[in-house]
Amino acid sequence: MVKAKSKKADVPANTLEVEAPLMRVYEIAYHILPTIDGAEVEKVVSEIRKILEDLGASFIAEGAHQRMPLSFPIAIWNNGKYTNYDHSHFGWIKCELNSTLLGTLEIALKAHKSVIRHLVFKTVREDMRAQVRQHVLKEVKRTDTIKSSPRRSEGESQGPVSEEKLDAAIDVLVSEV
Repeated sequence: MVKAKSKKADVPANTLEVEAPLMRVYEIAYHILPTIDGAEVEKVVSEIRKILEDLGASFIAEGAHQRMPLSFPIAIWNNGKYTNYDHSHFGWIKCELNSTLLGTLEIALKAHKSVIRHLVFKTVREDMRAQVRQHVLKEVKRTDTIKSSPRRSEGESQGPVSEEKLDAAIDVLVSEV
């Protein structure tokens, strides 16, 4: 019989050290079937919350679900045939959860008939989303009026311009400013 070596001298070699559960922050993003209506969608979201509560999760934030188009159709096996969906109700929940329970969470979300796709990923507690900046248009007040240049008719040809005429035209423009 081989005995495990202890990391600490005061702990007997044959006892197993049990670590405290490792709590991490996760974000669960989910897509719900688009065929489900408003009140029923809220029922499905509360079922997802119940799954998390049963696993001992503590909630941090939640994004309200909204109907949205998908980047590509998702095919779901339903009643003996595939059904393609190009819209869904998308939402997300950020919570703190024991990392050893991720497998149980994955199984529960896959088993839910109304959740067509989900993603669980590790994140941070802080809100890291980029803030949308509004572009501010500056208003410019002008006191002078803009004069339009006379348009040439199509038949009028443009010949070479002498340097004297060019200098005179520049002087006129500069003096107007």
